[in-house]
Amino acid sequence: MRQDARQRIHADYCGPFLNKYYALAVMDSYSRWTEVFLTTSPNSEFTQYALRKLFSREGVPIVLVTDNGSHFTAKPLKYWLKGLGCRHLFTAPRHPQSNGLAENFVRTLKSAINSISPVTFHDLDRGIDNFLMQYKNAAHSITGKSPAELFKSRSLRTNLECIGTADVTFFKCNDLRPSTGVVIGRNGNRMVTVLNREGLSSHRRHVDQVEFNARDASDEHETNTEPENPTLRRSERLRFQPIRDYKHPHAHSTCGGCGEHLLYSVHSV
Repeated sequence: MRQDARQRIHADYCGPFLNKYYALAVMDSYSRWTEVFLTTSPNSEFTQYALRKLFSREGVPIVLVTDNGSHFTAKPLKYWLKGLGCRHLFTAPRHPQSNGLAENFVRTLKSAINSISPVTFHDLDRGIDNFLMQYKNAAHSITGKSPAELFKSRSLRTNLECIGTADVTFFKCNDLRPSTGVVIGRNGNRMVTVLNREGLSSHRRHVDQVEFNARDASDEHETNTEPENPTLRRSERLRFQPIRDYKHPHAHSTCGGCGEHLLYSVHSV
């Protein structure tokens, strides 16, 4: 049968730390994904409690491998695992190498705790959590991949991701193309603040760098201000229309013999 994650797990206790705390380490044999539970009483009740928490998150494995300690051989734990369909295998007595996966991790965990040098339980608990975060993201020497990639099919996000996800800004050098803006303020006699219409960013520029446009933007869309129905005006030619006097053509004749007289009258408008 093809081995996969969550099929066989190894468990072991280590300690004491700070003279009273013990750690239950549970490792997945395929991915090397490991969980650590701290307690002051390494008994079968706590073992069942820790495994129940683990199974509720990751599912029930097919096989559990442990040593022959009393915290693993208790009958209530045996019947509980059998009821879940998990086969419990014990290693050979007085032969820790039979549970090599858990033993190797226990040595690594002890080395990490010694480097942390915890003083309080808070230091111990926080140090183990930080260690597990880095351990699950580091490539394993046997599998060649990190436990997170094999167990979760992804890498766990850490604060180191902030190094590669910073906002990148590209600056264009010697870009002399003109852009349209609006002068929003003056800084002295020769400096102005210009608001770029494209990027909505403000820049300080010298007046020699700015080409001012006297026309307002509203001039580009001039509208006809004349009324749609203008008032009719009388022509000047009609206002001073000459009137012919046919009854007395010679009374005011000035044409020298033509007999025609032109009278001009101004009509009021």
